[in-house]
Amino acid sequence: MTAIRLVTRADDLGSFSGAAAAAIDAHRHGIIQNTGVMVPTPWFPDAVARLKEAPSLCVGVHLTICCEWGRNRWRPILPAQQVPSLVGADGYLHKDPVAMHHAGIKPAEILAECQAQLDRARAYGLDIIYADTHMGWEWMHPLPNGTRLSELMPAWCRANGVLWTARLPAAGLPRAASGAQTLRGRLLASLDVATPGTYLFVIHPSLHGTVINQEAIGHAPGAVAGERVGDWQVGRSAQLKAELARRGVRTVRWDELAA
Repeated sequence: MTAIRLVTRADDLGSFSGAAAAAIDAHRHGIIQNTGVMVPTPWFPDAVARLKEAPSLCVGVHLTICCEWGRNRWRPILPAQQVPSLVGADGYLHKDPVAMHHAGIKPAEILAECQAQLDRARAYGLDIIYADTHMGWEWMHPLPNGTRLSELMPAWCRANGVLWTARLPAAGLPRAASGAQTLRGRLLASLDVATPGTYLFVIHPSLHGTVINQEAIGHAPGAVAGERVGDWQVGRSAQLKAELARRGVRTVRWDELAA
């Protein structure tokens, strides 16, 4: 039995024009076995078309109720009047879960939007295996002490026949005091100190593109694009794939863990 299993996931398909192409390339040539698609984005149809050419990927819906980007903004799938707590005065999704939490969330509206996103993904012909959240919003709850969304999502997933990955046995990789400066180096350093078990490794790959090159969110111009192109290069690395095999690390799909 393999001592270490690594759930390798590429997130944010649809976030930028080059995200889906990068993730699928990382699956075909490198280590990626799972990927999450964002339904409310302009590049969702492109992601669907590319995913249909990669049937061996485990595809999930990356449930999106907020949008952190400055220029690249998204609206909910449902009309704003049906989910008013999810949008700002401009009609776009709020920036982050913290702002949403303090503004006051309505779980029924969030679950309705999640349902609309899953239904749209399936209507486009995607075989959705799992669900997770963009920006980790499941910790939110109605103030002051309402039920957390993390307590509601497992039942929602069961009702819709998808896996809720937060309940699956994949831990975060341990931190290693190696001083490694690259993503590849940090991954290998973490595996050096990891005990036998199942771990999660997430990247946000993308190719260069006009919109992603314009995004900064507090960093130097081009930093977001550089980071995500770097993620793509690590994810699609045949050398890294061979190194993991040499170490006996097996990359796995979410549905393998559930089985």
